[in-house]
Amino acid sequence: MFSKNQIIIIVYLFINIFIFSESEEIGIIDYTKMDLQNISEGNFKITTNKSIILMAGSIIAGYAADEKVREILNKNRNKNSEKFVLAVNDLGHYKVILPIFAAGYSTGYIIKDERLKAVSFSSLESAISAGTLTLILKKSIGRARPYMEEGSDKFEFFSSNDDYNSFPSGHSALAWAFFTPYAKEYGKEIYLIPLSVSFARIYKDKHWSSDVIAGAVIGYLCGTFFYDLKDKNYTIYPTGFVYNF
Repeated sequence: MFSKNQIIIIVYLFINIFIFSESEEIGIIDYTKMDLQNISEGNFKITTNKSIILMAGSIIAGYAADEKVREILNKNRNKNSEKFVLAVNDLGHYKVILPIFAAGYSTGYIIKDERLKAVSFSSLESAISAGTLTLILKKSIGRARPYMEEGSDKFEFFSSNDDYNSFPSGHSALAWAFFTPYAKEYGKEIYLIPLSVSFARIYKDKHWSSDVIAGAVIGYLCGTFFYDLKDKNYTIYPTGFVYNF
């Protein structure tokens, strides 16, 4: 069953697609068409080998430090940390991300800020892509969560049991995917949001450090891809937009 928030978002998207798309405003259908065109024509950036090596190295380093990081956090728990983690944890959950998208996109529509609309839609595309990839990896790899007390090397491949869906972190992936376009457009300080979510997932003993690093890498790559894709689609002018062919 759909929750109240999910129903609101579905209705909102329906209205945007079938009503707003008939206006002179750029709508979700337009953004989707432009993205598909750019992808089909190969008009997008490829992550460099150097960046891939750096990201892979970070995941491997996190894997080596998994047990130690968990030990340190378990020894340094306090009420302030608990409150902080409680406040930021759900910023990597769809029930928070979807309303933020709706607010950002709606605001852009109301104040006629096409850039805000484009960035908001990039964030949604990125979150959907990262969430899908993460879910596939989780179910395939089947890594035991820390609270299972089976160690960081325990795997049950192709497990449907959520206790063995630790790698990579879904919350971390969604948070980095969703907020990366906003951070690139409006300021790097926004990265503090997904960074906080990643910390929260380790602190809550839901993930190993390498889980959240892997999630962050997936999310960041997705966010960067869709943000750059929008930059290639068109140039915004006060009176409208021009396709970049």
